Amino acid sequence: MEIKDFFMCIFLHLDLFRPSLFPLSSLRKFPRNVISLFATSSAHRRDAATSAAVCGVRFESPVALCPLSFSPFSNMVSKRVQTALAVLLPGLLLAKSGVQRVDAQVDAEDLLRLNIPNDCPVQQEQTNFQMAEFTGVPFNATCQRYCAEHPECAAFTYHADSRRCVLHSRTGTLAEKATARFSRKRCPTCLLDNFNVADTEDDYLVIAMTVQGCASECRTRGCNFYVYDKESKKCHFKRHRDGIQSAIRPQQGLQVGFHNCRNTDSWCFAPNHTLQGETLKTTTASGPLHCSEICLNHAGCAAFSFDVGSKACHLKPASAFDHVAPQNGSFFGPPGCGLPPACETQGKRRAGDFLMSFSPNSIKTNKGCQRRCQENHRCFHYSFGPEGCFLHGLSSVVEDVEGYISGDTNCGI
Repeated sequence: MEIKDFFMCIFLHLDLFRPSLFPLSSLRKFPRNVISLFATSSAHRRDAATSAAVCGVRFESPVALCPLSFSPFSNMVSKRVQTALAVLLPGLLLAKSGVQRVDAQVDAEDLLRLNIPNDCPVQQEQTNFQMAEFTGVPFNATCQRYCAEHPECAAFTYHADSRRCVLHSRTGTLAEKATARFSRKRCPTCLLDNFNVADTEDDYLVIAMTVQGCASECRTRGCNFYVYDKESKKCHFKRHRDGIQSAIRPQQGLQVGFHNCRNTDSWCFAPNHTLQGETLKTTTASGPLHCSEICLNHAGCAAFSFDVGSKACHLKPASAFDHVAPQNGSFFGPPGCGLPPACETQGKRRAGDFLMSFSPNSIKTNKGCQRRCQENHRCFHYSFGPEGCFLHGLSSVVEDVEGYISGDTNCGI
């Protein structure tokens, strides 16, 4: 057995075979026996088949067998050693196989930026747009990982009763099912960056190092919403209040999080309220969500007010939050409901792994560009500048270009 075959045996068995470690084009150049040789048991064959399927490589009956029994071996290997192998083995395998690495390599932290918390999936199944199916998948989290690592996956359904993991190329028809767990590749972000909730009392307060920790404590304690101070690390859990959306106010350094925003794309809009005072522009929109997107793509717009009867969409400055008034049939709210906090760099532009672009006339702000990236399940990075908005995949690289802003989908989460 050649050294590359030996390492591939260990590589597969330790569950380290990941598309994120190899360019997909390079994986398809591996000899099929390297992909399929790990077959000391049916379970191992299934694992190898799963890894191959995720990487887009056809799995065949093995033509070579690992000479060792790796079950005892893997139990002896610590997580630290496994991590080291995950770093070293790709280079060894590629060197021995003659496959060349591409220049644009995937940053391992990029996959961690995908917003897929454990509580995201709901008890539903999607019944169409199936692109791949895996059997014998032990956990929902494993199915989440398969979708996260597959560039074409937009959503997944995990069937706990049959241990099946189904990947979907796009979101589609959903049906209630108690034993199924459905989730988009990227969960909705129940968070408003640089906002506070006015006139509310703390139920209790804890210290949390991250906003994720604050959100987790909120779920554990059953709070309705929280306010997180990014500087002091204080996590304020708030008492229940009907219509808290009408009390949302901009405030730098704070983040407002909601216990559950999964059921609607308009969870941060205040119904039957409007914003009075200065108006930047008035146009028409099909609904409050559309009006919000128009505001997101308009420089200087910090809030919107939408009238259901006239379809009038009023774009407002930040000062309009001081002029909230009740009004039946109206909505108001911040732009980009649930748009993750951005991690953007000035004077940088992405290159490589290009997906699509938008002209400066259609996308006029970096926030609008970020929204387009968030809506595209293949997009991880975006660039915005004089020539428009550009979306890029996971393996794109950064280059210095004046006048551009480069950002990530969920960098701030």
